[in-house]
Order: sequence, then C-alpha cells, then structure tokens
Amino acid sequence: MAGENVDAAAERAKWLALVASDGWELKNAPSAIQADCEVVLAAVSQEGAAFEFASEDLRGNREAVLSAVELSADALEFAAPWLRADIEVVMAACEQNGSALRYASAELLADREVILTVTYWYGFALAYASEELRADRDLVLLVMAEEGEALEYAAEHLRHDREVVLLAVQSCGEALQHSSPEFQADREVVLAAMATSGAALRHASEDLRADREVVMAAVREDPQALEYASLELQRDPEMLALVRTWPIDWCTIS
Repeated sequence: MAGENVDAAAERAKWLALVASDGWELKNAPSAIQADCEVVLAAVSQEGAAFEFASEDLRGNREAVLSAVELSADALEFAAPWLRADIEVVMAACEQNGSALRYASAELLADREVILTVTYWYGFALAYASEELRADRDLVLLVMAEEGEALEYAAEHLRHDREVVLLAVQSCGEALQHSSPEFQADREVVLAAMATSGAALRHASEDLRADREVVMAAVREDPQALEYASLELQRDPEMLALVRTWPIDWCTIS
C-alpha cells in the first residue's frame, strides 16, 4: 500500500514537472492525471488551450474553471457549456483577454451590460456581440470613442452613419477603411482620420488623395503617407520639403 502511494506521488510529480515545462504534455497524461486539478492548472498556466485535455469533471467544475480562466482566458473555450453561460466565469476570462468573449453563450453575447463592460476593456469584442447589439447605436458610439477600428464590426447601417464614422476615425484613423465610400470621400471625415493616422490616406477617395490640404495633414502625421498621394503631390516640392523635416529614420521617400 505504501509502495503504491509512493509510486502515485512520483508519477504525479513527474507530470507536474512535465506540464510546468510544456502545458501540451497534459494531452499525453493518463486519465488520473488529467483529473488532477493541480496538474491541470499547472498546464493551463503554460498553455491555456491545454484545458481541452482536462477531465470532463474538471471542465464542468465551476471552481476549477474559474481558476483556469484566471490563469488563461483561452481555457474558457473548453469549459462545459453551462459554465460558458456563467457571467462570473465569462467576465473573469474576458478580464484576462476580451477576445475570450467569443466562447460565451448566446445569451451573454446578447446581454448589453456584458458587452458594454467587455468592449470597454477590449473594443474589438464588439465582433462577438449579438446582431442586435452590433446595431445598437448608443452602444456602438461608446465603443467607437475608445476603439474606432472596431467600426468593422458595427452593423452595416451604422457604418453609413456620419456621427458614428466621425467618432471612429477621431479615435483611430485606420477606421476609415471600414466606412462606406461616401465617407472616404468626405473631406471632414478624412481630415479627422489624418490627425491620428497619416497612413489612412490610402483609404481616402482618389480626389482626396490629390487634395493638398488632406495630403499635407497626412504627411505631417506620417511622412511615409506621401506614397499614397496623387503622383502630382508626390512630386510637389513643398510636400517633399515637409517629408525631409522628419528624422532620417522615418523617411524612405526621396
């Protein structure tokens, strides 16, 4: 009996060392080890997705799952379905990494308070919200103020909403690429985008890429933006002089 206990302890110690070095080793462990919470959590601390190889009982154990997602948000993917519908478990995972929201239940993805909280942490989590919430103008405006590039995930009609688009590009100029062509040709919207990302000039309409004021604004923010301007402005002496005022490391345009 004592010998068996010694052997079991040695086996457990061996697997603890293995998963502490490489979490994926849990895949090769015997079932008794895959059901050992301490060993599983050691594996998850190295590789969150290794939770896939935990025993079914552990993946359905609320305390174990909470501990796992606090170590790695990736573990949420392999939790039992009822725990992916548990708001505390899901929020614990999303606090680690907002993209874990993708593994939440449909009910939580339609919960406005959940989406508001998680998009505050991680604006791109809007991608996982329910269709109804991605069409919620007030919610989308709040997201755009913090993470404009998440405009990509707003409902189509909101990507045609000038106030939404303007707020998005003020937050992140690159959001211009996700707006409708009418706003890519809207001088005020494009100028607002240039203030935070000169490189977003590449998403502007052809006419605006030939607009001196717009291109000047882009180059002031990023000298390499000149490559997206019209050929005429790329050769313009004033533009080239402006580019040369930047440190040499920034400038590859001659």
